[in-house]
Amino acid sequence: MRLLFWFHPAWYFFKKELLATHEYEADNFVLQKFPRAEYQQALLDCALDVHFLPVTNPFNVSMIKKRFIMMNQNLK
Repeated sequence: MRLLFWFHPAWYFFKKELLATHEYEADNFVLQKFPRAEYQQALLDCALDVHFLPVTNPFNVSMIKKRFIMMNQNLK
């Protein structure tokens, strides 16, 4: 699909939403096996680790925030 629709702006939105959905599903799977607070602390530690160079940090902090919100919504 990327080869056919690389020029279409909707492709980039679709790709971003697909990656976010994948992250939410992975979080849900992990939360079934580990406590929520420990998992969130591990994500935060990894996202804010000072040993990473800021340019090479693989985490988007706003995505981490959205994931935390999604994890906490499941509690209600």
